[in-house]
Amino acid sequence: MIHQIAAGEVIERPSSVLKELIENALDAGASKIQIRAKEGGLKELCVEDDGSGMTDADLSLAFESHATSKLSQMDDFRKLASFGFRGEALASVGSVADVVIETSSLISTTGLRLRNSFGRLGEIEKIDKRMGTKIRVNHLFDRLPARLKFMKSVRAEALALQQMLRRYAVTHPKVSWTYTNEDSDRVLQFSPTTFFNRGLEVLEARDASQWFLVDESQGTWKVEILALHPKHRGSVSRGFYLYLNDRPLKDVKMEMATRRGFEGFTEFPREITAIVRISGDPEDYDVNVHPMKLEVRFQNPDEVFSLIVRAIRKTLDVAHYPEVKSSDTESVEAPRLSSSPSVYTSAAPSAVPLGVPRSAFFPGATSVQEAPSLSLGNSPMFSRASSFEYLMSLDQTFLVCRRNEDLYLFDQHALHERILYERLLLNFEKGERIASQRLLFPIPLLFQNAGALIDREAEFLKLGFEIRVWNDQKAQLVSAPAFLKREPQKAIEALIESWEKGVEAISRQSLATLACHSAVRAHDVLARQEIDRLLLDFESEDSLGHCPHGRPTFVRLQIRDLEKMFHRIL
Repeated sequence: MIHQIAAGEVIERPSSVLKELIENALDAGASKIQIRAKEGGLKELCVEDDGSGMTDADLSLAFESHATSKLSQMDDFRKLASFGFRGEALASVGSVADVVIETSSLISTTGLRLRNSFGRLGEIEKIDKRMGTKIRVNHLFDRLPARLKFMKSVRAEALALQQMLRRYAVTHPKVSWTYTNEDSDRVLQFSPTTFFNRGLEVLEARDASQWFLVDESQGTWKVEILALHPKHRGSVSRGFYLYLNDRPLKDVKMEMATRRGFEGFTEFPREITAIVRISGDPEDYDVNVHPMKLEVRFQNPDEVFSLIVRAIRKTLDVAHYPEVKSSDTESVEAPRLSSSPSVYTSAAPSAVPLGVPRSAFFPGATSVQEAPSLSLGNSPMFSRASSFEYLMSLDQTFLVCRRNEDLYLFDQHALHERILYERLLLNFEKGERIASQRLLFPIPLLFQNAGALIDREAEFLKLGFEIRVWNDQKAQLVSAPAFLKREPQKAIEALIESWEKGVEAISRQSLATLACHSAVRAHDVLARQEIDRLLLDFESEDSLGHCPHGRPTFVRLQIRDLEKMFHRIL
């Protein structure tokens, strides 16, 4: 009865059994793992490996509860590197199925066999020597009809077995895997390869150019991430795999970190496809907080959180050049990386963004009166012309332009927002405070807990806001960023909301919020000079084809696209 209760915690269905057997094989150093299943693993599930096998002493403990051959002393719990405890899992499986183990250790001259049939343990028998271990699990839950009622269809259980295999195959690319479904004679195979190739195989991706692989380290932690470029979202089925030292993991915070890394590069950060491998010292986390070891407790989760975000953004920051920056146009100077991997600069003269005084980006100038004239003749940005030919505006929202034989449609708000964001990010990463402007009349602010604003005073000041707190519910906005065009109180509310998201939200999300509230909006009427300034700023500043929130800044239509639309070509 005790074993059956324990089995209920770790053995929910055939795929749970497979998980335990795969982990045992990997812990034994297997380079080849073969799996066979009948009736979704309920009638028979067999896992055979070429690992180090078990000795007589190991096998005698295999079906004992609270016993294991993987730990030699209690101190090993603090630095657990294996997947689990062989005896604990097999004791549970043996109580609810007919289990036979055949094994040979590297140092033995004969093989060994041991059977546990629904809790009735047999004697160890000698057999011919074999390589590794073979475990057959038959008639799972046959004597527990109440458990059988909760099993899904044979097809569903078979698919769950395949998914479990794929989950471990991802992070063990050097291992050869074979899965045979004896009900349909279907065989799933993975040959030894690289992590990148194995990941594409498991995710059934066909075009490797749509994916990126990045790694980042800090202290004892390292992350390796294989992910689909955001612009190819939807080209494969969505999937998210998370691992800690190659152990499958469920962790809401680390999944949120991965999505946070994609924020600003896609409108749909919840629809990412990625494989995240976290590696670290076992002493820095605890795996014994979940019966199936699917969850862990990190000593310093924020450190790992930041590492994941930084690794993803390091690649996306430099990988998303829009097509408009292609080198085939001589009139557009190619952007180059600045000292910060997150910012692009150009050899073009510095341009003043729409409606923004130069003081907003140059802290030496502190007032609007010090900003240079924005007239066409005096602005340095017009020292060279844009390569775009402006044609018209649609609904005072979309700018229709031409460059060579291509047609471009720009979203004026998303485009301006992106340009402002790039400028803000450049200053922020230099550690410079955003220039502020004192308001003629302070703006009253009402919060349920205005006193909490004091805790964020330094962040507000760095972003150009000065707030005076009077009591727990009342405060006043005294100064605002010089470039902020409208509704500063709403910008403050958006900032507070973004900060509640946690680590990594303050810098980029805050700047994106400020840029959004400062940019021209849809249906704003722009003068021709302002449109020309936007287009030139786009060429020299906008390194990404989307706004900080992930929406596209432009759509490009080539002649070939138009020919397809009009069925001139197929």
